Amino acid sequence: MAAQALPDAATGTGHACALETSLMMHVLGDSVRRDLIPPGGTPPSWPDPHLYAAPVVTVWRRFEAIRDNGVIGTPSQASAQAGSRLFIAAVERSRAAILNIQSEFGQRNA
Repeated sequence: MAAQALPDAATGTGHACALETSLMMHVLGDSVRRDLIPPGGTPPSWPDPHLYAAPVVTVWRRFEAIRDNGVIGTPSQASAQAGSRLFIAAVERSRAAILNIQSEFGQRNA
């Protein structure tokens, strides 16, 4: 879903990225400090800076070691509209997972 909602989902997601910022813009829009959203993306100074760029974790570093403000990704591409699409997809997938668990294991009556 992120690939459809965000222009740079493959390398633009990470920490305080377009995905997380979009969700916050949708859910708690007034809490987003838009004036602090840095332009552009993560500097290419790190060999594997994006949390979702590879199928396995290859390197671990503190976010601040990658970028002094801790941002990894491209939060400047965030929007409330993308956040709405991502939120709806997360709710739908969570619902499907719960229904699958209930179907597989039964519903507990307590």
